Amino acid sequence: MTGHLIFIHDAAGLRQHESQVMPLVRRCVERAVHGEFTAENVREEIEAGRAVAFCAEEDGAVVLASVVLLYLWPSGKLCAELEAIGGRDLSKNWKRYKPQILAFLRAAGVDAFVAQCSPGMERLLGMTGDWKPLYRVVQCELGESDVHD
Repeated sequence: MTGHLIFIHDAAGLRQHESQVMPLVRRCVERAVHGEFTAENVREEIEAGRAVAFCAEEDGAVVLASVVLLYLWPSGKLCAELEAIGGRDLSKNWKRYKPQILAFLRAAGVDAFVAQCSPGMERLLGMTGDWKPLYRVVQCELGESDVHD
């Protein structure tokens, strides 16, 4: 089995690899995102250079695609936040390609890799042993009826 990882960090790279990356991003957004962003938002972040997509191919088939958003914390540390991840046999392929992804992020100066995710994704990421829970993210949807004078 021959595999390689493609790093996509701008509009040109996304145009070249859109058919490999965007279907998995769309599927991830449809299944796991709760309105925080759309697949089109992810596209815009990659095209603007604020996010990086990683696409793993084996024997011509995409087995893993992930997108991380890059931003500075107020302390000046560079953070990479996992926005989307999808693929075939996700646990196996995440373990296989994670070292290359982390090496890329370290070389880019990233200080921390974080994820706001479901309990299932937390378990998947935790299987590699280097992710630990720090915070719980809670959400309160505000509608018109919630705003009182």
